[in-house]
Amino acid sequence: ENKTCDIIGGKEVIMFDYTILQNNLHYLRIESRCSQAELSKKLGLSRHTYLNYETGIRIPTLEAMRRISAHYDIGIDDLLNKPMAEKQIVGSIFFPSSSAL
Repeated sequence: ENKTCDIIGGKEVIMFDYTILQNNLHYLRIESRCSQAELSKKLGLSRHTYLNYETGIRIPTLEAMRRISAHYDIGIDDLLNKPMAEKQIVGSIFFPSSSAL
């Protein structure tokens, strides 16, 4: 079941499917070859806060979404609503390194 959320920023209300945001955050970070610690430092967030965004425990603030979208040079609407990976990730999936294969 997909979670839907709305964020109220002043008078602005943004509706989105939170699983798309979670998957996009994970996908973009992995594609940019950043650890959660590296990315959170670049965004001015604690690692714990970013981890909570990526795992769906917390919803990013509008300001955090602005920072994330600026970092990846994408619009907030795309970050929230456009699945970026060919296959969206459900839950935590760990892939072995090529040396372990």
